[in-house]
Amino acid sequence: MVILLWATILINYIIGLGIEKSKNHAKKLLWIGVITNILILCFHKYYFYIVDFFNTNFDAGMAIPDGSLPLGISFFIFQEISYLVDVYKKDAPANKNFLELSTHIFMYPKITQGPIVKYKDIYQQLSSRTLYFENIYLGLRRFTLGLSKKVLLADTIGEKTDMIFAQVSTGLDTPTAWLGMLCYSLQLFFDFSGYSDMAIGIAQIMGFRFKENFNYPYIAKDISDFWSRWHISLSMFFREYIYFPLGGNRKGEVRTYLNQFVVFFITGIWHGETLNFLVWGIYHWFFSVLGKFMKRFDWYIKTPDIFKRIFTFLVVAIGFVIFRSADLDQAMLYLSYMFNNASTAVPVFEFPYFLSNDLIFYLIIGCIFSTPIMRKIHHQYKDTKWFPWIYDIGLLLFFMLSILFLVSGSYSPFIYFQF
Repeated sequence: MVILLWATILINYIIGLGIEKSKNHAKKLLWIGVITNILILCFHKYYFYIVDFFNTNFDAGMAIPDGSLPLGISFFIFQEISYLVDVYKKDAPANKNFLELSTHIFMYPKITQGPIVKYKDIYQQLSSRTLYFENIYLGLRRFTLGLSKKVLLADTIGEKTDMIFAQVSTGLDTPTAWLGMLCYSLQLFFDFSGYSDMAIGIAQIMGFRFKENFNYPYIAKDISDFWSRWHISLSMFFREYIYFPLGGNRKGEVRTYLNQFVVFFITGIWHGETLNFLVWGIYHWFFSVLGKFMKRFDWYIKTPDIFKRIFTFLVVAIGFVIFRSADLDQAMLYLSYMFNNASTAVPVFEFPYFLSNDLIFYLIIGCIFSTPIMRKIHHQYKDTKWFPWIYDIGLLLFFMLSILFLVSGSYSPFIYFQF
């Protein structure tokens, strides 16, 4: 993986210098760079499936790779593409210092889970930044918050998610299927946003400033609003480097919907290699178009926001069932349990088995922390003398519990405090 990463950085370093110096061939060099990066990404993400397809259908006898992906390949390839585009558009100069460019691409806090940091937003910080004690302190705070989200909430709730999805083949009762959907929605949010918080915190400790990557997506009023709050760096990358170059919304309504389809299609492919990810992307495109269409009606505009938020969350959460499933067949089977209880088998474990008291506690905490309630409390009391101390002591406690979880290897750091 390290050799591949250094090789791609060297390729993009050379092409970036060529784009900046060339007067007549800059666009050609850009396309060469973009296509090269995409081919590298596609080769490593889809080669296994291509070989398997030809071996299965044509008895090709091709050697089957192990199917493992280089760590963070999607993130560093996308950042290298954005580097070339930023240089071509003259939003930032080509970096003549190979180690500085490598620092941008290889910066470990963000390489596996993001956020996707655009070169034009960080190139000045690569050569000039100052370490302040306050930034180190705030970075440690942010890192601890992210670690707590990941360990205390995502991993704990994720245990029940795994247990429920493991029962799909043997049958689920309808309440359990809905519970699994809720558990996974919270698990995924705290997992992704927790990693982003840790990356932003570590970067701040080192003197870098990363933009926010999550902004309470589960209070969104429609799918477009959701994607302006969920994995913001990814949404902005696709918007700036794919949607706008395709014409955005400047070429008529039909072309706008087509451009959006391309973006969501690529979003699905980017998240995974199996068909259910592609369906998940198209699913979001459909509800994005539906949301824009509904805004034409007065009754929809006048509908209270609470109903719009509930509907949007349900759309997103149901979509996550498709996202979480091993394949499309499992996704369809799971959805059948949710909506018509199609299972003919008697489930091995039913709803009361999964809905334990500790899970109820975690779900309540998860629902609270996935909304701006705690942020509003923080803003209201942050300037008082006592609140910062309580906040820091709370984070220290969360940090100690997270370490206890990691050391013990248990899904729940509160295993000895069942209630």
